[in-house]
Amino acid sequence: MKKLGKLTIFLIPVGIAVNIVGGQIAILLKLPIWLDAIGTILIAAICGLVPGLIVAGITQLINAISLPTILPYMIVGFAMAVVSAVFSKRGFFDTFKMSLLLGLIVAVVTTAIAVPMDVIIFGGVCRNRQ
Repeated sequence: MKKLGKLTIFLIPVGIAVNIVGGQIAILLKLPIWLDAIGTILIAAICGLVPGLIVAGITQLINAISLPTILPYMIVGFAMAVVSAVFSKRGFFDTFKMSLLLGLIVAVVTTAIAVPMDVIIFGGVCRNRQ
């Protein structure tokens, strides 16, 4: 395994902080988007797969302190890191068009993982409870 450089070690906590702050903003403003993945995607794209996985994992562990039911979604964060790192090496952050395409790919991959988890673990998101 390649040794992590000083800049990468510095950027990992920055990515975690971006995820935590983004997630809190989304919660406070009741936004229907995931702002708690920006740091994971950026660090995976800039620094590589392992730092991206570290950012995703630590972010989920910190968020699970206040909401333990989100811990299984660590897999979704890992998938974001993998997709971002792999496609970044293929030049998907070189142009705006390619970045938009990567955003679509990340959305499809993570949705394909998260929705079955919602159904299997929690019985679905929009159940009618009476």
